[in-house]
Amino acid sequence: MDDMKKVPSHNSSYYESIVRRDFNSNEPTSFRYPLSATSIVVPALKNSPERVISFNIKGEAYKRLIFKAIIASYNYSFLDEFAPLSAKYRFTGSAHLFVEWLNNTKIKNPYTVLKEYESYRFDTLNNHGGESALRKLRTVLFYALERSSELSSSVEPEQLQYLFEIYKTKVSPNFNKKQISLAGYFGELDWLRNDDIGIGNQLYQVLASPKITIRSLRATASSIIIELYECKLALKRFLELSDFSLYDFKMLGPNKNVKYYKKSFTGRAIFCLLYKYHCLKEKEPKLRNALILVLLANTSNKKSFVKILPALDSEIELSRLFISAKGPTKGYLSNSFLSESFSVAGASSPLFGFNELKLLCSGTHNLPISEIENLLFSWLMASFAVQPSDIGKLRKSSFRYLKIGGRVTHLECEYFKGRANSIVSV
Repeated sequence: MDDMKKVPSHNSSYYESIVRRDFNSNEPTSFRYPLSATSIVVPALKNSPERVISFNIKGEAYKRLIFKAIIASYNYSFLDEFAPLSAKYRFTGSAHLFVEWLNNTKIKNPYTVLKEYESYRFDTLNNHGGESALRKLRTVLFYALERSSELSSSVEPEQLQYLFEIYKTKVSPNFNKKQISLAGYFGELDWLRNDDIGIGNQLYQVLASPKITIRSLRATASSIIIELYECKLALKRFLELSDFSLYDFKMLGPNKNVKYYKKSFTGRAIFCLLYKYHCLKEKEPKLRNALILVLLANTSNKKSFVKILPALDSEIELSRLFISAKGPTKGYLSNSFLSESFSVAGASSPLFGFNELKLLCSGTHNLPISEIENLLFSWLMASFAVQPSDIGKLRKSSFRYLKIGGRVTHLECEYFKGRANSIVSV
C-alpha cells in the first residue's frame, strides 16, 4: 500500500498526450496488399503527399496483369527490409501517373504499352527529346520482376514472360540533356581548389587544361580496362583449375524464385570460391584482386563487403565468418549470415556478378564484358572523338597499333581517321 501511494496520479489527458506523441513520432504504416487489390494507399513521403492509387480491373487482361506488377512493386518498395531507401521515392514519383493513364487508355498493342505511355508523357510535358518517364517506371517494374518473388509465384509463366517483354522496352534518349566538356565539368567544382577536401589550387589549375584532362581520362580508363582484363584471365584460369562449372552459379529447383534462398545460394557459391582459393599453393595477386571484385559485386552493401573481406586472408577467417559456432547449425554454413550479407543470385551487376562467372565457366575463349568495362570503353572512345552512336560500329579491324619495346605506344582508329587525327598517343 505504501508503494502505491508513491505512484503519481495523472488524469486522462496526460496519457492521451503520450499516445498522441508516440503516434506522431512513428512513420506512416504500410500494409501488404494482395495482388488482386483494387486500390492501394501510398504513404506520404518528404516531398510527396499520401496518395490512393485505384485500379480499373474491369479493363483488359493485360491491364490487370500490369496492375499486379505495380502492387508487387509497392509491397517490395515499402515493406521489404532489403529494399533500397530510394525504392519508395521511385515508386511514389512514377507509379500513380502510369496507373492513372492506364486506367483511361485502351491498349491497342499490349507489347507497346510502355512506349505509348512514354509518348503520352512527352506530349503532356512538351518535353520531346528530354528525359523519358520510362526510366523511373522501368525501375518500378524491375522491383516486381527481379527483386520480389511475390509476382513470379502468383502468375502463369507466359504472363510473367509478357511482363519481362514490356520491361525491356527501350527508353528514348535524352537529346536535350546538357552537354558539358570535361574541362568545363572540373571548372564548376570550386571545392576542388581547397587543400582540405579537394586537390589544392595548383593541381586544380593543371586539371583545368582540357588537353591534360583528356590525357588523364584516357590513361585512367585504359589502365582500369587492362586491369579488369587481367583479373578476368586470372579468374578464368582459377575456375578451370578448380573444376567449377556454370551450374555452380546457376540456381535450380523449386526455390529458385525465393529471394531468401537466392541470397543463401549466392553466399554458398562465394564460400566455395574462397575455400578453393585457400586450397591453392600459389595465389597470384591478380586472382586476389578478381575475387575482391566478385565480393564487391555480390555482397548486399558496403558494410557486408568490408566484413567479409578478411575471408580472403586465411581459411581461419573464412570459417569464422561463414560457419555457425553455436546452436543447432553449429559447424554448418550460417544461412542467416548468408541471406543478410549477399545479394540475389543472378541479379545484374556492373562488375563480376554470377552472369559473368557463368560465362567464364562456359568453356568459350571470349571473355564476358561487364557494364563498367563498357562505360570505360565509351569514355576511352570519347577521348578519341568517337561519337557514342558510332561506338557499336567499331570492330577489331578498325584499330591498329604500334609497339615499341613490347608496349603499345600509339593507337590508330582507322574508322574515324579524319575525325580522330589518325594517330593518337596513349
